Parts: sequence; structure tokens; C-alpha cells
Amino acid sequence: MRLLFCACRLYHHIDSDALDALTAACCVQGYEVTVVPDLCRLAAQRDQKLAESYDLIIACHPRAIRAMFPDFPANSFYNLRTDSAAELAESLGVRLGDKMSEFDEIEELPDQETWIPWFPVIDMERCVNCGKCLDFCMFGVYTRDSSGQVQVTSPANCKTDCPACARMCPRQAIIFPKAKEEPINGAEPTTAARPAADNAGGLLARLRSRNAAKPSAPPLFKDDPP
Repeated sequence: MRLLFCACRLYHHIDSDALDALTAACCVQGYEVTVVPDLCRLAAQRDQKLAESYDLIIACHPRAIRAMFPDFPANSFYNLRTDSAAELAESLGVRLGDKMSEFDEIEELPDQETWIPWFPVIDMERCVNCGKCLDFCMFGVYTRDSSGQVQVTSPANCKTDCPACARMCPRQAIIFPKAKEEPINGAEPTTAARPAADNAGGLLARLRSRNAAKPSAPPLFKDDPP
């Protein structure tokens, strides 16, 4: 069995001790283990590692990983962000405590790499293609494909640590895997949808007001006066 682990080196949402214990136990069990420093970066850059076939991905919230890897079977994701190493070890049929001194170190992030992979992914099971995220985003992260479906096409354009478009989504379909806030980080939503007023009445109004206070700056929204 081939397992792909994310170490979440940039945001540290994955406990390093739990990761070390679980990967060592999986190696002893005979599983083929690959650990990457940041799975989000590989997904955004379409790294060739993702073309390889893995049986399971052990990373953060499954809803977030499903949105990044829609071609993987739905039951192929394990959550090391919230589940303990002991819980996952039981699910994987391995025993914690085994040492594996020859296990390779996690590859380091290249020194020349400066982009922080903060970007949204879309939960297509919840998305109704309303286009609010596309209309709201001022950085060109979203476009529509040939069928008219909103897609994330320029993840590197996203402003680091800004999840504002996710708060605009009435269906809670926009996920930022590195966010702390639930369900924006991919945790399962507790309600079917949020009322549109929760979005437009608050955040949008505040942003318009802030933009209006800076007359020398370009307008934030298409229908704002210059």
C-alpha cells in the first residue's frame, strides 16, 4: 500500500511527533511511505509527485483534500490534523512505537521558493455556481471554464491569509485548507447554508466603506465609482 503524508511545514497544522510516529509504524508494517513538506503547494503547482498512484492521503480535513484531488476515491483520505496518531494507527492496522532509523528525512522546502501556498479550493458537492466568489475576488483567482463552471485557476494570485471570499459563499463551498477557522478550513459544515445577509450585509459593506475612504486607490468592485 502506498501512503502520501503531508507535513504541513509552513502552517504547522500537523503535529510533527504524531507524523513521525505514524510514518515509522507504517514503514515497519511494509507500507510504501512518501512524506511531502506541503501538499497544498504540490496541488497548486501540479507537481509530478501527484501523478503517481497513492492508495491513501494522510493530511488535513478530508473535505479539503477531496476538493484538491477530486479523482481520488472518497474514502482515501485520513485526517492527521484532528485525529490522533493512535486513532489513525488503528485505522491503518499498524502499531505505534516501532522505530525506523533508516526512514528518510522530509525533503526541505527550496530556499528560492517564496510563494506561500495559501489559496482556495471549491467543494463541488456544495457549490451551486452562483459566482459570488468570482465577482468578489479582486485578485483574479477565479475564472469560469468553457462550461461556465467557476474554477480556481490562478491560486498564486490569492492574498496570503485572506479567506474573505469563503465568507461570501452562501453554500460554504469555498475552502482554505490552511485556515484555522471552521468550516473554512475544510471541516464539515454544521448547517446546510448560511443566509446571504450574513455575507453581503457585513463583510461586503465594510469593504466597500473602506474602499470609499481611499479615493486615490482604484475601485475594489466593478460597480464602484472611481
